[in-house]
Amino acid sequence: MLPARILQLPRLDSLWFFLPWMRVVTAFTRLRAKLFSWFPGFDMAFGILAYRMAHRRVVRTDHWEEGGYIGLGLPLAQFGDTILICKGGKLPLIVRPNGNGEWSLLGNACYVHGVADGRKWEAFEQERRSGGNRLADFRVI
Repeated sequence: MLPARILQLPRLDSLWFFLPWMRVVTAFTRLRAKLFSWFPGFDMAFGILAYRMAHRRVVRTDHWEEGGYIGLGLPLAQFGDTILICKGGKLPLIVRPNGNGEWSLLGNACYVHGVADGRKWEAFEQERRSGGNRLADFRVI
């Protein structure tokens, strides 16, 4: 597994996120009636998506490359939590140290741009063979 610390965690429901988002929603409203007639469940699906996005946190990592990566994490995530890329996993996980050498899994996965679908793991495997990066074994209970 490849760990990286979370550096910043602003909530997505803060003003800087929702003002541009509301502009998109307003422009999108014109198409909404037409899309609703084509796809009967569209209004509910859009509402669920907006709710789920509003309760995510922006995460930025401090490892994996110069400048780190940015993504969306769980609302439970805190500054200092660790993002793991697991071999064979589709998305990274967020874990928190318990203080006694064990780790707690905070929930399902998070989205980190450029890391999904195991693409980054393959790059790390190549780097590891050349002695360029660190891997760690984690036991999540």
